[in-house]
Amino acid sequence: MRERRATVPAMTRLRLPIGIQTFRTIREEGYYYVDKTPDVRRLAKDGTHYFLSRPRRFGKSLFLDTLKELFEGSEPLFRGLAIHDCWDWSARHPVVRLSFGVVPSTCPAYCTPTYRNSSRPSKLAMGLPRSTAPPRVGSQP
Repeated sequence: MRERRATVPAMTRLRLPIGIQTFRTIREEGYYYVDKTPDVRRLAKDGTHYFLSRPRRFGKSLFLDTLKELFEGSEPLFRGLAIHDCWDWSARHPVVRLSFGVVPSTCPAYCTPTYRNSSRPSKLAMGLPRSTAPPRVGSQP
């Protein structure tokens, strides 16, 4: 008599998201993702201001991109994650993201025009006129 072996369905091997910093890419293209949305929910519900301090290459950009997708209401990306059933997907919030990575630390005068330029896409997406930029550093009111 032949021994019967239980058949185990083959597991789909997911890829590691090395160097990928966008939540959308990780979720849509089938990469491993460790669900950090319980932390996101706690931060959004309980907090006001946060300083995210982590070592380099430790997921800050991915975490911020996750926040962006959440507040912009990208509901399909969060299906199957802890936050999906406890978030108000009808509410959309404008997101402005500025990166300090583009500013050379040796040249503070570079900051104002750099941030003014980097905020343009966010202003356009929110329907704000370009003239809403803050005054230049050092200019008189």
